[in-house]
Amino acid sequence: MLLKLQLPDINGIELCQLIRLNSQVPIIMCSGHDDEFDCVTGLKVGADDYVVRPYRLHELLARMEAVVRRATGQWPTVPEDPVRDIGALHLDLHLRQAVVGGTEIALTRKEFDLLAFLASDPGRTFTREDIMSQVWGHDGAGDTRTLGVHIAGLRRKLGVDNLIETVWGVGFRLRR
Repeated sequence: MLLKLQLPDINGIELCQLIRLNSQVPIIMCSGHDDEFDCVTGLKVGADDYVVRPYRLHELLARMEAVVRRATGQWPTVPEDPVRDIGALHLDLHLRQAVVGGTEIALTRKEFDLLAFLASDPGRTFTREDIMSQVWGHDGAGDTRTLGVHIAGLRRKLGVDNLIETVWGVGFRLRR
């Protein structure tokens, strides 16, 4: 929560105290004047941080991310590389582009999503249920042909022998 010190109906310090009675939501207090007393008071009544206007936007965003991180305990992960090179396949997740042997392959949205999911961990066998859940958003119960049809279409379009392997009775994997 970004909370102004000067509000029309209530003082930001008082509002922060009221919020803290019922919530641990992260609060950054902001003010238009640089007064040490207000800053210290705001922090003592429960604000997680205090900024003075005019503030720099990127700094404010970074401070907001920091207090949310501390409050939730969720630390950012290292962003994964959006490019996958697996054998003859070059997959760019940001561009949603699949290239085999220098030629871009036209894929439907679901075909690309399926290929990207398999490419997220080449060599790992994904069960049919995992794939249906992650790519289609459901367990696939009663819909046994959809996955098979999409796998067949991908194999045909990619034209690379055995890139997508069937693990009989289990699911599929992308060869490394």
